[in-house]
Amino acid sequence: MIERNVRKNNKEAIERWFEHGLYLERRIIFIGENIDSDAAEKLYKQLAILETKQEPITIMMNCFGGEYMHGMGMYDAIKDFSKYTAPVTFKVYGSAMSMGSMLLQAGDSRIISENSVVMVHYGYTYKGFDHTITNEKWGDYQKKDKTTMENMYLEKIREKHPKFTRAKMKEMLNFDTILKGQEAVDMGLADGINGKD
Repeated sequence: MIERNVRKNNKEAIERWFEHGLYLERRIIFIGENIDSDAAEKLYKQLAILETKQEPITIMMNCFGGEYMHGMGMYDAIKDFSKYTAPVTFKVYGSAMSMGSMLLQAGDSRIISENSVVMVHYGYTYKGFDHTITNEKWGDYQKKDKTTMENMYLEKIREKHPKFTRAKMKEMLNFDTILKGQEAVDMGLADGINGKD
């Protein structure tokens, strides 16, 4: 009877950790949904819990992408954690697409499964404001976003391919560029395949 209660209590405790997307004992965060305001808020809270102890964390991800501004907030929070608290390892199972592929670049170590998909592109944005000048201002802002995106990917790619050009990067981002696990590693958008040395 006691053993059954212990197993039940352990199971409930583990389910609570996983329910909140955080496995506290192993210092693992799970990002499995689309990137939006809820995902960003959840990550900020998880990092706040984990930063009380200066030990490495792992972010396990299977992400189809999402909203740029919330994703960039998450990217910055992960980079800050890495800089001021402890190293961050990403492990991708399934996908790191669109904003997910940008988040992946925030990791100190980026490990993906062999069958993972990494997809990069400029993304899709629609700001249908009534006022023409407002539309123009958002258009100018989006040009800055594109440059930010290019810089983030180029920084990582050029570690492997120092002569990789901005023109080539733009060509990749103009339309969906879809890479399997090893292709992403070869490109420099990930560091290694899970289970391989």
